[in-house]
Amino acid sequence: MVSILASCPGIEIKNLKLRSQVLIVKYTLGMARGWESKSVEDQIGAAEAERELRSKPHLSDKQRQEEEHRKSLLLSRSQILNRMRAATNPRYRTQLQSALDHIEAQLKEREPNRDETA
Repeated sequence: MVSILASCPGIEIKNLKLRSQVLIVKYTLGMARGWESKSVEDQIGAAEAERELRSKPHLSDKQRQEEEHRKSLLLSRSQILNRMRAATNPRYRTQLQSALDHIEAQLKEREPNRDETA
């Protein structure tokens, strides 16, 4: 049977192969606009990331490692606190408290080093 594309009024496409090619072209054109806007979004994101890098102070390797370790300790502390809130077993809570004390001691050890380098 004869089909008429809704987006192309007045144009009849009898050949199925030609019809499928027209549909592919329509799909590709729609995708091209989507990819184009995605590219613009990526460029904006890259520019913001570059601006952010420029605004941060440059750290030595040792300072960067110390900062990463401190962030890791803070993350561990946060996870332990969340587990303590949910824990119901007293022995498990005691174990978590011991781990929390250990992490907080490590954080206190690192604080004087941060003041000296600043």
